[in-house]
Amino acid sequence: MTAGGIEIVHGANVREISALVNRHTQSNWLGASSPLYRLESGGKVMVSLESEPLAGGQIALRFSVRNTGSVQAGVKVSFPVLRGLKPDKGSGELAYCFPKSGSIIGSDPIDIRRHYGGLFPLQFLDVYRRGAGGIYLICRDRANNRKTFHLRKARDGSADMSVEYPKRILSAGESWTLPPAVLGAHAGDWHAALQAYRRWVDTWYRPAAPRKKWFREAFNLRQVFLHPNLGLKYGAFDPKTEKFSLARMVKDDVSAFGGVDFVHIFDWSHTFAHGRVGQYRPWNDLGGAPAFRKEISKIQAIGIPVGAYLEGYLVSKNADVAAAKGALWQMLGADRKPHRRFGAGYCYMCPQVSVWRDYLAAACKGVVDSAGVDGVYLDQFGFGYQYPCHRADHGHSSPANQLQSEASLIARVRKSVGPNKVIYVEETPTDVTTQLLDGSFSYALSNDKAIVNLTRFAIPDFKVFHIIRCDQPLGNDLDAVCRIFFNGDGIWLEGPLSIAKWFPPKVRKLIAKTHRLLRTHRDAFCSTDVTPLVPTRNKSLLANRFATGEKVVWTLYNRSDKPLSGEFLAIARTGESRYHDAWNDKPLKARSFGGEDIIRIEMPAGGYGCVVQYRMPRRLRRD
Repeated sequence: MTAGGIEIVHGANVREISALVNRHTQSNWLGASSPLYRLESGGKVMVSLESEPLAGGQIALRFSVRNTGSVQAGVKVSFPVLRGLKPDKGSGELAYCFPKSGSIIGSDPIDIRRHYGGLFPLQFLDVYRRGAGGIYLICRDRANNRKTFHLRKARDGSADMSVEYPKRILSAGESWTLPPAVLGAHAGDWHAALQAYRRWVDTWYRPAAPRKKWFREAFNLRQVFLHPNLGLKYGAFDPKTEKFSLARMVKDDVSAFGGVDFVHIFDWSHTFAHGRVGQYRPWNDLGGAPAFRKEISKIQAIGIPVGAYLEGYLVSKNADVAAAKGALWQMLGADRKPHRRFGAGYCYMCPQVSVWRDYLAAACKGVVDSAGVDGVYLDQFGFGYQYPCHRADHGHSSPANQLQSEASLIARVRKSVGPNKVIYVEETPTDVTTQLLDGSFSYALSNDKAIVNLTRFAIPDFKVFHIIRCDQPLGNDLDAVCRIFFNGDGIWLEGPLSIAKWFPPKVRKLIAKTHRLLRTHRDAFCSTDVTPLVPTRNKSLLANRFATGEKVVWTLYNRSDKPLSGEFLAIARTGESRYHDAWNDKPLKARSFGGEDIIRIEMPAGGYGCVVQYRMPRRLRRD
């Protein structure tokens, strides 16, 4: 089977391929035969495997299996499978791109699996080598099927890629058709695979509600507490006087961080009688809904939208709904016992229960109507793996598909609160589910080895606020703040200003600086014309590109332990331009050579930077 860019040569058995040729570089990526799938079955089954060339120079593979026996059969499938990938030409190490949350791009030996979901939101893998180009795999799943992406690079320099599906029980005569898989080839590196993936996403990706400009332009998100938390004896609400100090505290935050673009109220629903979450009618404990709404409006009056926290799964056992319906609606694990991840004080509700979906959607609408908030947050949603439900009386498979369960509940909330309110969750979910949301928090950069989050560039209008440390002081982690800026994303700010270890002066100053740069150039950072890790003239200099209209912004990172000094950034000339070192707030001179503007970069070891190109409007050019 041959397409424009890739050729598959089948062996004697259709399930195997003996050659995989990158037509761009005329390199064969298989030294020995590789299976295209792996099947484990406890019964009699029949397999169908089809291939089809696509217009884009790719090959689509389609796989289905049918139980031809007279009894149930357990079936487990890996599809597609590519083993022993190692080109017969090129130089240097075989490298790979594994776009998990906090993407891994490298060449060291590795053996890694991640479930599709918050830990692996995108659906592609890529391996490549200088001079031989690369081979990529895209899973074209638009239904949130459970699966695991696997990449292995062995010490002999070869690589394996596969997508693994969990075991499924097929009744007699039942068929199982897997999502299509696409194989493609390119002449460069992993960027080509990302571009191919984005082209496919563009064919179907449609947000359920318009993305809000004000939310996309938010970069400093401040989490606040009405009640004592994180070592403080007092919150922003005094239960004795029934007075709020929330608006005043937010003004202090604006001064400390150089601005606050969104306020996230964590504990508005907490009451002594009904617990932390689940009741969602705390007005008697907050001096009445009008008083709370008035305090919210004070924050909104200074141009800061407000969001309210709700739990996607947990209900405090003191809540009325837990007493009435908890035993029926809660999830059970494989041991048929309730989940206990956060202790026995909660019921862990199943999103597949339609009446629970209605209840939580109504709670979201209730806080929107009563408090006038601008958005609602569903905690613990987005990961998609932590709460398998094995109950037989909830009308779902065992275990339930948590990806589909969360998407169903989010869709119900969207219908309830309408298109003008933002909905956000704890972790960036699957590419498919992000259509239902406006944004999320994320732990993608909480690992100090994670430099770039490819999901931010693959789905650029989906807003992300990074959590570096949850419920712990940020301290002087200047590098984490800079890595968030490097990705052009937002930061989640939690902790009291009055306790110095949460936000020491150096980190406050840096947060204010990055916020000013992000807001000043928000037209570029909120553009959809974004490219991660663009080429530079020094391997230690990493650069992300954000472009819009007549402005281009490059965020820079010197990943070496030595200072950088040299003409390391080359920009294609498109006419007259003016350059500015935004990080150090000084003009830059460019040297024109060979159709490029060459920029001299001066950066300390481990340092960060920002260069802005102002492209002169055509009417002002001297030509």
